[in-house]
Amino acid sequence: MNARLRLLAALTATALGFALLVGLAIRAATAPSAEQRVLATVERFVEAVNERNARLLCSELLTQQFVEGVTATRGATARRLCERELAAIRGPRLRLVRVKAVRVVDDEATVRALIDYGPLRRDRELRLRREQGRWRIEGSTAG
Repeated sequence: MNARLRLLAALTATALGFALLVGLAIRAATAPSAEQRVLATVERFVEAVNERNARLLCSELLTQQFVEGVTATRGATARRLCERELAAIRGPRLRLVRVKAVRVVDDEATVRALIDYGPLRRDRELRLRREQGRWRIEGSTAG
């Protein structure tokens, strides 16, 4: 009987270990890649601009350095001023027409995309940086 219990315990441990490995493999296979997370940030950025969601833009989607640079202030004051200024802006909607390329290296990323800003269609290169565990827009230039 003792041998049977040991065998049952060993089989149970093996089965549980295998189930854990399968679960981890499935999770790893379904976890979004860095490129997918970067693209999701760009899509959220476009949505937040179109919804005029200044809080989301200034608190979660733009880097602190970017916010401080455009407001010429620092820290929480920069975020508050960013929110106030963005809330006052009324402009055309953005549309992400096509993503041409995504490049991620460590905590920095670039996305080359074709973006409509109202009637204007422009190639843009968006720069992102991982800050506080999230991808955030650091700036953009003509692509």
